[in-house]
Amino acid sequence: MKPPFPCKWRGPTSHMLACALVMLAAAAPLGAQVAVAVDFPDRLITVDLSRPSQPILRSIGIGGPTIDTHYAFGLARHPGSGKLFALVSVEGMWLPRLMTLDPCVGTATETGSLPVYLEALAFDASGTLWAVTDSVELVYPDSLFRVDTSDGEVTFVTDLGGVAESGEAIAYNPIDGLLYRLSGWIDSANRVFETVDLETLERTGIVLKGDDFVSANGLAHLADGRFVVGEPWHFWSLTADGIVKSLADGDYVPYGIVIVEDGEARGTTLVAVSSDAPILRRVDAQNGSTIWCVAITMAGWNVTGATGIAQDPVDRALYALLTVSETTTTQLAVVDLLTGEATRIGDTRSRLEEITFLGGKHGSTLYGVSADGAPTSPEWLFTIERDDATLTPVMALGDGTDGESISFHSLDGQIYHASGVGVPDVDRVFERIDVVAATVADVPLSGALYSEATAMAYLASGDLVLADSTDRLYTITQSGEVTFVADLDTSVSGLVLLRRGVGENVCIATPSSTGAPASMSAFGSDRARPGDALTLTAEPVPDQTGLFFFGPSERQIPFGLGYLCVGGGVTRVFPPVRASGRTVSVAVLGSAFVPGETTYFQYWFRDPAAGGAAFNTSDALRVTFKF
Repeated sequence: MKPPFPCKWRGPTSHMLACALVMLAAAAPLGAQVAVAVDFPDRLITVDLSRPSQPILRSIGIGGPTIDTHYAFGLARHPGSGKLFALVSVEGMWLPRLMTLDPCVGTATETGSLPVYLEALAFDASGTLWAVTDSVELVYPDSLFRVDTSDGEVTFVTDLGGVAESGEAIAYNPIDGLLYRLSGWIDSANRVFETVDLETLERTGIVLKGDDFVSANGLAHLADGRFVVGEPWHFWSLTADGIVKSLADGDYVPYGIVIVEDGEARGTTLVAVSSDAPILRRVDAQNGSTIWCVAITMAGWNVTGATGIAQDPVDRALYALLTVSETTTTQLAVVDLLTGEATRIGDTRSRLEEITFLGGKHGSTLYGVSADGAPTSPEWLFTIERDDATLTPVMALGDGTDGESISFHSLDGQIYHASGVGVPDVDRVFERIDVVAATVADVPLSGALYSEATAMAYLASGDLVLADSTDRLYTITQSGEVTFVADLDTSVSGLVLLRRGVGENVCIATPSSTGAPASMSAFGSDRARPGDALTLTAEPVPDQTGLFFFGPSERQIPFGLGYLCVGGGVTRVFPPVRASGRTVSVAVLGSAFVPGETTYFQYWFRDPAAGGAAFNTSDALRVTFKF
């Protein structure tokens, strides 16, 4: 569907912000596909689907203090709350129970008992939970139900019909809005693959082609349109038109699958750590829920927690401040985003509470802030050497009470510092740090009241996200306006937006008066959905003004001291922006873009020191947006 307007605003700032939209994100290494699945009978596993061997990243038991789990199956994640639901059979009971699972520790919490034997679960986009029975259900075999997630009450919808043998899996496809069902086993004559229109209940059969599999015990939808099928000791790829391909064998029996990371930038995924436990989490910034997690390990050291994390904008490596039982000082390490394996760099010889990177595509510097109770230089900003963890003092920061958090802000190139608990602007400090000018400016706080700040990170929407000591999540604007977002399901001492580079560089960027080209980059999402955001970044001449613009086609014609790479009707992103140091960024919001269409982004900037036309351009960034 085309946008209702051509989006060519050349007016006020407020109009520009309504003009361009996309989504930001968070991802891991490029192409990573991670699934959470039930490993029959009673374990919850996290599996890396993007690697040929599909290693298990984490395996935990399912149960609880009062729950004696017999087996579990049928997994689904609520699109709004992020809660993970499962069908759990307890000892001594025939019918399964509807329960929520903690994806990190496997704790099961009962929602309600079920009157029928459900086999598989799937949420649609609105948060309605759908379920199917298979042939072992005596009263309603092979039937579709709606399930109330608050108490487990079920509503019969329709008889789906079935085959002689069991095997049921369902998944919702957000691209076409249909429910896909895979039923039966042994061979293609005893299997059904079909879509169900959840409004009309019309069913359409799909012929299976390609590789053959035994049975479907789990089905999940990937962002690229394919499905993942789980059967004992194997995962399969299945297209919406029925083509089956083998993925790989594995040492597991997956009953129920949820895709928790698919290599796409989602814009709302944070990486989080806690000082209480050596766990690396993915957290949904919209609802505060944990998506999945792995344990942090470091060879030769007993890791007890982490106080801060930051992702290098150049190579995407994740740096962490780890606490260990062997010493009271924090250890700087690089942590693998998928496995949680840490490689130690060195001892900071201090108690640092948070770190952040300042910089862009062609260079970055790691900064850290010391704790309020650090033995030397408390509440100081340091630079940190990434080869040996050596600290160099930069400046003293605002003296709030307990709690220290810092985050680089991509739009103005400044570091923001939150400290203290109590009266805003008295006991609590929120300030903007210009490390080039070595100045600190207070930012008055308004809006919601947060407690002690424990972690802070930049979002591609242009806001900062902050976690506090009461396990709550907030956003803070550059002007200090605070808005409550959600309750977290864990304590957090470090946050970072999981970045993946978006788009492909095309065309030519000629050197500016600095001697380097102004290369374009972006982090965020390649999904065209309302409410999402994308941060565009270029590296032009320091402290000069320029303008981002985009269009539907590519060209390369001389323009000023560089090339005009965008064509086909150009949309300017207002207002013009001034580079902070060598970095300039802008956040664009996204319903102006259409799934399946390709857009080219570029940056124009002044360069008076170069003479001649006195302006230049970056290269271009080509982005094909997805649903």
